[in-house]
Amino acid sequence: MLKNKWITGLYALSVIFLFFTLVARVDYRLDAPGNLEPLDAFITFETLTAPDVSLNAVYVMSFQRPTIFQWIVAQFVDSIDVTPIPPSQIGLTNQDRFISGQVSRNTAIEAAVLTAFLADNQAVEYEQLWLLSLYRAELREAGLVIGDTLISVNGHFDDLITRLNQIPCGETVSLTFQGEETYLVELTKNIDECLLGLQFSQYTKIIDIPISYSVESSTIGGPSSGMMQTLYIYALLTGSSYGDFKIAGTGTIFINGQVGSIGAVKQKVYSAHREKADVFFVPAGVNYQEALAVYQTLRSPSFELVEVAHFQDVLDYLEGFNE
Repeated sequence: MLKNKWITGLYALSVIFLFFTLVARVDYRLDAPGNLEPLDAFITFETLTAPDVSLNAVYVMSFQRPTIFQWIVAQFVDSIDVTPIPPSQIGLTNQDRFISGQVSRNTAIEAAVLTAFLADNQAVEYEQLWLLSLYRAELREAGLVIGDTLISVNGHFDDLITRLNQIPCGETVSLTFQGEETYLVELTKNIDECLLGLQFSQYTKIIDIPISYSVESSTIGGPSSGMMQTLYIYALLTGSSYGDFKIAGTGTIFINGQVGSIGAVKQKVYSAHREKADVFFVPAGVNYQEALAVYQTLRSPSFELVEVAHFQDVLDYLEGFNE
């Protein structure tokens, strides 16, 4: 009788533990391989026809605050990375993160449009602004709105980010933002970490462009497809064709053509392999070394892994690749 009670109790505890691991969440983020995202529908120009070429961005699947069960399973999957959420971001909502990703995406698209037009030697008029892209969780009640434009620091309207960086630790700074209306926020620079707790994205606002365009909405956020978006727009402008190949890549873009680094490189290499890309462009330096380490573990990889530091490197490679 006692033995049966012990077995019943053990079974009940096991059920409770299993239920707990399936429900309780931990402050981590899981990054898993995603898919290729064709670029032939993300932007439309009034007088240009989509090029006959397969150009693709690469995205990953990110899960905020997985269950304990998901966290445990992820420990045994090589293609999934598990990283703790910084304490400063634990209190942020999924909506905050989504809007932040959309801000990064939109700033990347504007930079891609400008870079492609400049690469095609077309004149574009623009100005550069700074948008609030994220803030520390403890600043939620300060009245900040993700996506609003920073217009002054302590009453000054120039060199805004430089002025922010020069604020001494422990000092209070007055920031003016422009959203639906103009508003003032006063924040104190954290004396321990010497940080305000704000992140900004540089936004290249296009004022005048030879051909008008529209951008399609997407649930995929972030700036990491900027380089491939530039390539797609350049192909639209020039009528370039790169053969019957599936071309993929990742990397941010700057208006001088420089390709910037991104995160989740490992997962993007797995995605390109799974989707049988023929070419996969990766930012030079640390990103390329990380990608190469994964690439060398793949069995019969479908694609060539190509290191690029500048948009011109992409064009030069594709010219030779097509030949």
